[in-house]
Amino acid sequence: MYSSGVTTGAEEPKASVRAAAKNRRRDAARQLRKGAAGTQVTRWTLSSPSSDTETVSMSDARDRLGDLVSRAVHTKEPVYLSRRGRRIAAVIDSDTLDRLVELAEDAIDAAEANTARAELADGADPVPWDEVKRDLGL
Repeated sequence: MYSSGVTTGAEEPKASVRAAAKNRRRDAARQLRKGAAGTQVTRWTLSSPSSDTETVSMSDARDRLGDLVSRAVHTKEPVYLSRRGRRIAAVIDSDTLDRLVELAEDAIDAAEANTARAELADGADPVPWDEVKRDLGL
C-alpha cells in the first residue's frame, strides 16, 4: 500500500501512528510527573522499607538467589540488592510487579484521556471511529 513511499494526506503509515501514540504517552507521563493542571491522578505510596526488609549485597545475592526469590514471593516484600552500600535493584513478587505496571498504565491512560478532553474543549475535531480502527489495523 505504501510501496512508493508517498502517501496521500488522508493516509498515514502505521509506523507514524505508533510513533505519535508513543509521543503522546511520553508527554502524558511528563505531565503526570509535573502534576499538570486538570490531571486527576490517584496518588498512592509504597511504604518505606520496614525493619525486616532485607538488603543484600550483590556478591551475597549470587550465592542466595533462590532464597531471596522465595522470600520475596512468600512475604510479598521486596528484597533490595546493593552494591557498595547503595541500593541498586530489588527482587519483587511478580504479582506485585504486574500490579505496579497496571497502575502506571492506568495513570498514563487517564492523563491521555484528560489531554484528549482538553484538546476537544479547545476546539479540536474528534477523530471518526472508522479512522481510528483503520489506523490501528482493526
